[in-house]
Amino acid sequence: MTWIEIHREAIGQLLKSPAVLADLKRRAEAIAAAAGEGYEAEAEVQKHRARAAVHTTTFDSVKDNFDNNTLIQSIDSGR
Repeated sequence: MTWIEIHREAIGQLLKSPAVLADLKRRAEAIAAAAGEGYEAEAEVQKHRARAAVHTTTFDSVKDNFDNNTLIQSIDSGR
């Protein structure tokens, strides 16, 4: 049997590391680019981990996302 010891502090450092933040930002930017004009990517380190999101920035992009699920269709671009 194999035992794995989890170091919570090390995992926390990894989740907030610059490498993870850069990867999330790259993925969010790829999704925003695939979605088209009016979509914006952001990435930041919060209390427990880095996170990224893609937001609509114009009324037209809000409507486009509502009508066509543009962000859902663009999600594969972030892989």
